[in-house]
Amino acid sequence: MNKTRIALAVLAAASAVGTLAPWYTGMQLEEVLQTSIRQGNEQLQESVPGTGVSMELVALERGFFASTAHYRLTLDDTSSGEEPTELLFSDRIEHGPLPLSRLQALELKPVMAASRFELERSEDVIPWFVGAGGGSPLTGSLVLNYDNSVTGRVTLLPLQFAGEGNSVRFSGMNLDVAAGAQSEYLRLAGGMDSLILDLTRDGEPLQVQLKGLSLRSDYRLGQSGLYTGDSRLALQQAQLLLADRPPVEVRDFVQTDRLEELGGQMKGAFGYDIGMLSYGGQPLGSLNLSLSLANLDVLALKNLGDWYTGFLRRLQTQPDGDTGLSAEEHDGLQAGLGALLAGQPKLALDNLSLKTANGESRFNLVVDLARPVSYELPPAELARQLVGKVDARLVLAKPMIRDVVMYQAALDPAVDPAAAALEATQLAEMAGEMATSTQLARVEGDNIVASLSYADGQIEFNGQTLPAEQFAGLLLSMAPAEAMGLMMGAEDGGAAGDGQDYPGADSGEMATDSEAEPR
Repeated sequence: MNKTRIALAVLAAASAVGTLAPWYTGMQLEEVLQTSIRQGNEQLQESVPGTGVSMELVALERGFFASTAHYRLTLDDTSSGEEPTELLFSDRIEHGPLPLSRLQALELKPVMAASRFELERSEDVIPWFVGAGGGSPLTGSLVLNYDNSVTGRVTLLPLQFAGEGNSVRFSGMNLDVAAGAQSEYLRLAGGMDSLILDLTRDGEPLQVQLKGLSLRSDYRLGQSGLYTGDSRLALQQAQLLLADRPPVEVRDFVQTDRLEELGGQMKGAFGYDIGMLSYGGQPLGSLNLSLSLANLDVLALKNLGDWYTGFLRRLQTQPDGDTGLSAEEHDGLQAGLGALLAGQPKLALDNLSLKTANGESRFNLVVDLARPVSYELPPAELARQLVGKVDARLVLAKPMIRDVVMYQAALDPAVDPAAAALEATQLAEMAGEMATSTQLARVEGDNIVASLSYADGQIEFNGQTLPAEQFAGLLLSMAPAEAMGLMMGAEDGGAAGDGQDYPGADSGEMATDSEAEPR
């Protein structure tokens, strides 16, 4: 009998706890929602002042085990002069610690709340509902943890629109999201199968196809208050179809970026790859672009970011006022740039390459910057102090030149393939001969190579050292007469080609091709 009473007491206590916990969560819910919305609005305005996007809690229908919240998202572009757009959302929120939907899914970790939200029908979004077959085109589920972090999924349903000669076919998209209580970390992952746009441009049909999109990002707030991390976006295929024109197709496009903070300095790397570019069904080649930044002083970056935020806020409060810099803003910008340059930042085009079936051409450039003693120096002296070091190298592959000429010829059925091949070979050889005769490059095997290094006012151009003034003179001596006339302020274009001597124009100042290093 005593055991029965004990068991009943335990069950009663458990029932009371299970009832009081959701009730308590429901009582705390409004405060948590208001705080989260306010912080989100503040962070958005701080990051992008004048964005015109804000959210508010319109109503909260509190229940015992679940509540229903209603939000309003306002999109107000003041510069357009149009009325603000309002998006309304309803959100069914199950109270923790064990929401029923999570119990049904055997997810037993206690949480503060679990929500399922959706876009509500309104005049501004009726076409979206029609395109989604009558249902809400935007839905999602989120979990609010007891540390106020959020995880969940946002879903865009498949859509189909048509009207005024245009149409949209969208496969839908899922995005998994996660964010810390104070946005100390932000994670996003998802993708879509396809998006097809049929448009009319200048009376002619145009179709854009995107297929196989995936994206992922993972950023964390660093000690400096700047986000670091990495992201990746990949697209399997993009195609542009124009009436009476060959299609343009891109395959295996990948964009990546990575930001790191170490020892008070920030560095970043950015990459863009195209696995295959084709035109009219003819594969042209693959492309790569890689950029990097280093030695960026974190405090200087943050100060410049704060300066830019303040400048945007001033423009927002004075939409019809002066858009120029005030004296204070000018001094602030100069101080921020000076602090950034004091860290000797490095900017690099690590690789720009085009690879065809038979050859690959590449270009890279590295520039080291420094802080000048003054910004009021003459332009030439300012540039000399601002640019500490430059390294550049160009490799132009003759087989790639031949491939490009042949690709162009293949698009014209009237062109004789044998004649096109001969012309392609001749053009590739001519490019090498012109480069060596002008001393702009040298030929190394099947490659046309040019290199340039600059430091301490001296330039090493294709292995030969000469002062910067002499290098400038060499370039001027090879400039077209018309361009020289414009630069010299002449009324006609004959000033550069009238036999006038320019520094470095004398062939004796730079070794001829026969005197250069053996190729």
